[in-house]
Order: sequence, then structure tokens, then C-alpha cells
Amino acid sequence: MSEIRTARFVAPDEAREKYDAIIPAYQAAFAAEPWYEVSKCGGCSSGYSRQNPGDICQACGSVTGDEAYTEQELTEKFDAIGETRPACWYIEETPAGLALAAVAWTADPIQIAAEKYPGSLEMAAWLKQKYAPTAAPNSEILWLDEVFADRQVSRRNNLVNFRSMVYGFSSRLDQTKVAYRTIVPAMTRVAMRDFGDDATIDKAKSDVPDWRNFVSIDLSQ
Repeated sequence: MSEIRTARFVAPDEAREKYDAIIPAYQAAFAAEPWYEVSKCGGCSSGYSRQNPGDICQACGSVTGDEAYTEQELTEKFDAIGETRPACWYIEETPAGLALAAVAWTADPIQIAAEKYPGSLEMAAWLKQKYAPTAAPNSEILWLDEVFADRQVSRRNNLVNFRSMVYGFSSRLDQTKVAYRTIVPAMTRVAMRDFGDDATIDKAKSDVPDWRNFVSIDLSQ
């Protein structure tokens, strides 16, 4: 029997009414594979540990700090997205609750480099070369910032509607160049599955000067 799943796009102020479901889903998603970001850790280069808050980090031996993403931090982060740029949320729900959420926004390569790759001159140059090699770097990009599922609600098929989600974001934010970064194999596979030759995967540490893959999708064709 197929799962009953409803999908909708909502404005940032509407998404705020769902923070009680969105924030725990985000925390659980990033505490699990492949990130294992359970607590903050000053001794690890990533800034996070898979150990619980207050435990000894098995990777570096430091005592871990607060949980990786506190409710207050996420509330402030999500609020800031909606208050500072064109943004849109996407939510999928089942009778059991929120199954998947995503947020996308628009910005130029300079802003994306500053916010998502702070301090990386290599990534700033790479983004400029990719999106504005000969023109002023003011070409807007639809940045797919976060996509996360609550696996306690839905354990499988959470990217079944990825294509319609991306097109929906594109329509609502009026952008045809879509990009995101990821270390999740499913997030690279789904781009190729749903967009074929219109999707490009720049591989981490070889094609792109970063430890995460960079996925770009061109919807202008």
C-alpha cells in the first residue's frame, strides 16, 4: 500500500509555524549518516562530533559542547533566511507527520561564497569562474540550501518528488540556475536521474576546491 504524502510550497513566515516539526527533523537528520553531527567539538576540524554533548570526542579527545544545532540557533538561521533574501520552503507530510523539508533562496556567487564557503578564496574564485567568468558577478543563482527528511516518519522514497520540487522552487523564485552542495550519494544520483544532461556534478577535491560535491542544474533549456 503506497504512503499518503502531501507536498506544498510555503513562504518563510508560514514555515515558521512548522518549526516545531522542522527543527527536530533537521537535528535528527544531521546527527545521522553521513554527517554524524551530534554535538559541537572545538577539537575537530568540522566543528562537530558524533558523541553526545558533554562526552569525550572519540576522534580528538576533547570534551564536546552543546548539541550540534540548538533550537535557538536553527530558529535564528531560518528566520534570517526569510528576512534577508527571496526564499521559499517546501514541505512534504504524511499522516504520521513531517516527512521532508527543504529551503531554497536566491543570491549571487559573491554572497554564496561568503555565506557557504567563508574564508575560502579558492571557492570564491571557482564560483565566479563557473557563473560569471566574463561579466560582473551579479548573476543570481537558486541555492538549494537544505533538504532533509525525518526517517522516523518516512524511511524511504524521500526524494521521489525531487524533480517537481526543484521546478517548483525555480518557478516561485524565478531562477533557472540551481545549485547545491552535498556529501550524500543519493543527492547526486537524484540530480542525474531527474535532470540528465542538464545536471552537472563537480566532484569534491578534484573538480571543486571543497570537500563536498557541487551540483548544478540548468533549467533554461
